[in-house]
Amino acid sequence: MADVVKEYSISPELAQGKVVEAVAKATELGVTENVAVLDDGGNLKAFSRMDGPIQTAQNKAYTALFGVST
Repeated sequence: MADVVKEYSISPELAQGKVVEAVAKATELGVTENVAVLDDGGNLKAFSRMDGPIQTAQNKAYTALFGVST
């Protein structure tokens, strides 16, 4: 039997919902954070900019995709 690789994908609606949740939590904590959600290929799926450089948030999300601490 051939090896099977199962891929998962996040819907645009779920990705945007996670951004909304993260922004709400940041607001509750009194911090400003950019929020990036990536798909399984490392491509930007949803984003919100609260403050700071955009590329940093995307780079951190990409690093987290591979299980590396940011």
